[in-house]
Amino acid sequence: MNELHQHMIQAPLKEVYRKYLVNSVFASLATSLFIFFDTLFLGQGVGSAGLATITFSMPILLVFSAVSSFMAYGGPSVFAVELGKNNKEGAANVFSLGLNCAIVSAVACAVLCLLFLKPLCALMGASGEVLPLVTTYVGILVASQPFMAVSACLGAYVRNDGQPRLSMIATIGSNLFNITFDLLFILVFRWGVAGAAIATALSPLVTIAVLATHFTGGR
Repeated sequence: MNELHQHMIQAPLKEVYRKYLVNSVFASLATSLFIFFDTLFLGQGVGSAGLATITFSMPILLVFSAVSSFMAYGGPSVFAVELGKNNKEGAANVFSLGLNCAIVSAVACAVLCLLFLKPLCALMGASGEVLPLVTTYVGILVASQPFMAVSACLGAYVRNDGQPRLSMIATIGSNLFNITFDLLFILVFRWGVAGAAIATALSPLVTIAVLATHFTGGR
């Protein structure tokens, strides 16, 4: 057991709770800001059709979010229990299994959704001139779901491995990237809903890059 894990076990409960609470709250606030600006920029750059695109896309995207959350909360909880038992091998096995399951599930769901993309978007109520916008927006985001699943899982595992601050930094960095490129792609380059989707699709790569530093230097 390294010094970080030992400190987590021996430190007062209030200190550990406060450490995780503060970082989680700031990460959630950053995500809320991203959603706000994403909607704002789409409304300004595309108009009512852009807002309608988000509305019709949300049910499909929430299903993918639920799958990612399922993997990002179950596995890391077992991982934390194994760390508490000082079972490094068990924790490593849980990490590998959880990450692989997240990737396989995300890829399977993405392929299934892309095969029936237009009928699914129509089923959500999209029609007329909005339907092509919804299929474009959803198609790009669905194709990036494996990266989103990996970023969600890594964030949870790194947080439970004693690095809630690094997980928070990764989330905030990803959301700031998303907001910045939303502004560029939608209002400057005029790429419309495709620009918003591309910015969101690329943002998990920022999260993964930041969290990857946790696996260097023996941490």
